[in-house]
Amino acid sequence: MKEGSSSRVRNMIFDVDGTLLDSKRDIAAAQTQGTDDTPFKPDPFIINKILIDQGWQKEETVMVGDTDRDIKAGKNAGVRTCGVSFGSLTRAQLEALQPDSIIDRFDELLTLTDA
Repeated sequence: MKEGSSSRVRNMIFDVDGTLLDSKRDIAAAQTQGTDDTPFKPDPFIINKILIDQGWQKEETVMVGDTDRDIKAGKNAGVRTCGVSFGSLTRAQLEALQPDSIIDRFDELLTLTDA
């Protein structure tokens, strides 16, 4: 994590290869993107909806994703961001987006909660 990220990560919104993994309710919400005037990422709507629905605080949440839309949506929502190099983009492409962190293996997600 970048300096200045002093709050502990307690919540993760995980979106890799188009699959949003959170609660069943949030998966249903994600599936509505682009329908009924629900915007697609990088609009922060879906992240903000998850935050509200779950009662999560922005400073304790990280958006984990593998596309530029995921990282931009997280930034637009004001949450920390983590790119995963085992998805759609390469590490170099993720670095250009300047997420708060980048991981190369799934098990490295655990390090995000240690901050």
